[in-house]
Amino acid sequence: MSTNPNFHKLRELIIQEHGVLNSLWMNLIHTQFANVELLKEFKKLLELHTANEENLLFAEMLKHKELNEGGPFCVLYYDDHMCHRPKDRFYNLFKQDVPQRESLDLFAKNKSPLDIPIEDHSVLITLVDRLILQNYPKELESELISSLQNIMHKHHEKEETCFLKMCEAVLKDSSVEMILNNWSHFTS
Repeated sequence: MSTNPNFHKLRELIIQEHGVLNSLWMNLIHTQFANVELLKEFKKLLELHTANEENLLFAEMLKHKELNEGGPFCVLYYDDHMCHRPKDRFYNLFKQDVPQRESLDLFAKNKSPLDIPIEDHSVLITLVDRLILQNYPKELESELISSLQNIMHKHHEKEETCFLKMCEAVLKDSSVEMILNNWSHFTS
């Protein structure tokens, strides 16, 4: 448990946003994805959450060499990631690579363990785009939805059990305060 009250706020904010995304996802499953506006709202919130993490939290963590030290949970997640890569799941579904997002130049230049959640984000956003545009063969719909749900679940689990613990150990209170002050909050 953190002695840094700001970090506690950041952890709770991220976990709360994960909960909102999971709840919206469950509503989408319940309605069998018939509500396109709800799917677009899910994408909007996913992109906002992703941008907050990448532009604030990940960018700040990239400054710390401790990022590469990991730990037992991180090693397990790395092994799982390498055996079940989201981009490989996407390729197996669509026989094409995940499009590269332009906003990731900072991370492309600085190879780090952050490549794992960045890959998760890219695949999640691309899969949601496919659902919205209905840009997939209908016979793949079940597998697309299952892949999206699985990747999102594992992504949230990795962040909550590994990455946030690493952030807590590394980030100074002033960095956490800056992240909190610049975090764009969900409104829906």
